Amino acid sequence: CQADFAGFLGSGSNEFFCTACHTDCLTCDGGTSTDCLSCKTTGKTKYYPDLQTCNTACPNNSTVKTYDDAGTCRNCDSSC
Repeated sequence: CQADFAGFLGSGSNEFFCTACHTDCLTCDGGTSTDCLSCKTTGKTKYYPDLQTCNTACPNNSTVKTYDDAGTCRNCDSSC
């Protein structure tokens, strides 16, 4: 499949299908906003791997408050 698409095997032995990634996703394993494997560099650039989503910021909860250099949301250490 081309960039911004995910590939799937069909029910037949020779079937292969491509589906477009959601507009927030750079790479994906499906076509919805919860199928992202990485985010585009514009817009919602923070990747939240637990939900496979791209957001403008990491979730502000008790465990996820930071992101790494690649923009992936990470769990806080004990100092948070």
